[in-house]
Amino acid sequence: MSAFALLCARYSSQRAPGLPASPQCWSAFTYEGSELYICPECAQERINAALAEAIEDTKV
Repeated sequence: MSAFALLCARYSSQRAPGLPASPQCWSAFTYEGSELYICPECAQERINAALAEAIEDTKV
């Protein structure tokens, strides 16, 4: 198993249930803000799935 795979496995076991890892740095410490998933390690912010779906439904 590669070092990257071992690192991903280690962090995925520490992640809060239901919250995705940061796609930029794969941090397990992602948390949910009011409408965003936020990574404290790389400062990436992204829309959570429920909000993205609501935005898609309102497009005309």
